[in-house]
Amino acid sequence: YPNLVIAGAPKSGTLHPNDDQSSRQSRNITQIGAIISNGTGLFPMAWLAAELAKRDRLDYFITAGYPTKAISRFVDRCPWVPGNFNRLKVRKVDLRDDHIYPIWSSEFFYQAAHVLRGRRWTSTLYDVADNAAFRAYASQAKSLLKSKRLSTPPPIYHYRAGFGLDSVAEAKRRGMVALCHHTSAHPLAFGPLTRRQGKRPTPEEIVEERASLDGIQKLILWDIDQADFIIAE
Repeated sequence: YPNLVIAGAPKSGTLHPNDDQSSRQSRNITQIGAIISNGTGLFPMAWLAAELAKRDRLDYFITAGYPTKAISRFVDRCPWVPGNFNRLKVRKVDLRDDHIYPIWSSEFFYQAAHVLRGRRWTSTLYDVADNAAFRAYASQAKSLLKSKRLSTPPPIYHYRAGFGLDSVAEAKRRGMVALCHHTSAHPLAFGPLTRRQGKRPTPEEIVEERASLDGIQKLILWDIDQADFIIAE
């Protein structure tokens, strides 16, 4: 984080640089803070958020369902709750509840998609639920960024690819740097790499891939394209 230049830096290695980046003013930062947007499930960004919190550099940890103290007590006292609900407890990291912004609407769709996954006769419903999990998440994340509780936003919005969407534009509107975290091959390269058994695709194949992307891959590509900086694993 301390090495990020807050405005005017070129974005290398992406297909469509963000033309709006230069409109934000540079500023000196003595204390780097961030909002971490984890998406669904237990993702490495949860441990990053915990480390930032230890250093008093975390404003909010946005995630889907999360075992806050109240949720954990409910699960412990109600042994009849579904197994998936019990597994929420493994998502807990060392964070205070006031750092956490859970998005339960996204969790609902995420769990529905999990139930529908792999069933031939529910493939359309699966796609709808899966897409809704991403979009509900991004919508609520945008609401946090617009809310009065974030009177002074931190300089960095660090979001997981696919879960930023409209919230990224809101973060930029408020002067934040958009840092996208992606943990797979670029969406435009993934299909060609698979079909060519790991051989490097041609530039033409990558361009053609854009027209054939499925719903979630399109969302991931959108988030990569609108980022100021990208962390790729």
